[in-house]
Amino acid sequence: MAGVFGDKVARIIRVFPTPQDMIDYARTVVPRELTPCDRQRFFLPVEGDIGECPN
Repeated sequence: MAGVFGDKVARIIRVFPTPQDMIDYARTVVPRELTPCDRQRFFLPVEGDIGECPN
């Protein structure tokens, strides 16, 4: 999907039919495992107490 915003810049936005499709795509482009703080930031399941996460 593409959108044009007030600053007259066209941006490409990738839309996924399901959360699993997004996760599968992310695994192909993210070169590392997500940390517990990353998982929390992206609303993914986190096991146990992870404490404070940096902003």
